Amino acid sequence: MLWTEYRYREEDYRSLINSLKRFSKHRYGILLKEPPKIKGYPKGPRVFKVPEGWVILSPKPSTRYYELQDLTKPLKLVPFIILFTDGRLRLQINRDYVRLQLKRAKALSSRAHWYGAKRKNERDYIKAINNLTRELKEIDKVAFVHAQTKIAYNRKLRWIVLEFMTSVLGLSSKVARQKVDKYLIAF
Repeated sequence: MLWTEYRYREEDYRSLINSLKRFSKHRYGILLKEPPKIKGYPKGPRVFKVPEGWVILSPKPSTRYYELQDLTKPLKLVPFIILFTDGRLRLQINRDYVRLQLKRAKALSSRAHWYGAKRKNERDYIKAINNLTRELKEIDKVAFVHAQTKIAYNRKLRWIVLEFMTSVLGLSSKVARQKVDKYLIAF
């Protein structure tokens, strides 16, 4: 349910983002669904509340109650992954979340009418698509995104929008391409 309905808000992850901005010796972590039995400490394990549950990060592979996984294998949250590379923890965008945004764009493009039976005009449609891209740009401000991920997202989104404008709205491909170049926000 969280995967399909979640909309990114930085406030949900602020403490985790702020912690990972600084250098930390934490190398191990775990994602828990229920509240943890331990409290976080500055030099020991740290506990962060996120929409998926609780994240525990620690410099040691185990705590009093939990065995933690080595973060060289990433810990997946909905919009992020936490990964240990180059001697530190890094926050990266989760490619599955980018794919989810493309699925949302495809769902917006699958019908000629909004759910309230009002016909989609191109202005409202482009606005809704651009809101999906703005959400990813907000994540890009705080997490690392591979250039290939951005290129693939832009290419696929452009194709989805062009297909909608030519097939549903009935625009010629030349006019549709001009409008996409002018109004669609790139990731």
